[in-house]
Amino acid sequence: MNATRQILRYSIPGSLLLLHGVACFLLYRRLQGVPFAASSEVLGENVRALIAILATIPIGFVIYQVYYFSYSPLLRAWPRGWQGRLIRPDRGSEILSVLQPSQITALSVLFGSPLDVSRPHQPVQKDPKGWYRDLLHKAMARLGLLELTPHWQEAFPDTEERGRAYSARWYANWDAVRAILDIASSTEGGRQIKEEYTTLSDIYHALGAARTALTLALLGVIVLVPFSAERFLEHPVGSLLGLLLISLLTLGFGVVLHLARVRTWQTAAASLQLGLRWFFWVHADDFTPPAEASNGAQDGWLNTALRAEMPAAS
Repeated sequence: MNATRQILRYSIPGSLLLLHGVACFLLYRRLQGVPFAASSEVLGENVRALIAILATIPIGFVIYQVYYFSYSPLLRAWPRGWQGRLIRPDRGSEILSVLQPSQITALSVLFGSPLDVSRPHQPVQKDPKGWYRDLLHKAMARLGLLELTPHWQEAFPDTEERGRAYSARWYANWDAVRAILDIASSTEGGRQIKEEYTTLSDIYHALGAARTALTLALLGVIVLVPFSAERFLEHPVGSLLGLLLISLLTLGFGVVLHLARVRTWQTAAASLQLGLRWFFWVHADDFTPPAEASNGAQDGWLNTALRAEMPAAS
């Protein structure tokens, strides 16, 4: 990983954690009746020492470990386990679904693994059980959260089996996309496709890690509350308002980062889909199985199949 990618991935989330944590602490203490100047003196000596060390790559690296720890195909409401419904989108199948059926077949033969590119998820649906649940699900849909389709839920009635099946599919499709990008990077046109995607992917994950940093910063401030119990009891209203305000502030920033992250992926997906369609058309026979390629034919089986699938010119 080069220096630019290190800065984007690690320095920004680390700096954001420190800055947001300091801002929340100062705001919380101010609503407790402590002037900014007094709170700044408390933070001053520690923050000056931490800025040069913790606000750059080391703490950003740690944030990424927390971020990746929670990044899985199944969306869990920590500390609760997966409830069999909410999932992360199968981005691999989203990318591969724009390819022709013969191209999917060629990849399955090449990688020795069946690839399923059917659509397994849908936006969160309305809940008829109550108005408050409906509002919650509308908010979840607005944030782009997905759930498995009824067909998937019926096919795998057991929650654990459903989770294993979706996870296996999720990883298999994404591993195939990563392998294609690695193969494409060895060609002139394919190299640009991977570089463009890598840049957008760095931005996508940096936004996710920054969102994690906001949450960790808020938790850090809340952990400090017991150490100021006397002040909390002296100013209970201000303290509670402070906690509410910094929680809403963190939530607002988190939603902005989340929506920016969703749009970044949409751009990355569209770019990658179009790039791979071009790459497969130009390099179709590079994916011909050796047994087929050794028959001496000038035109490989994949190009022949592709032409058969393309609509006839009018």
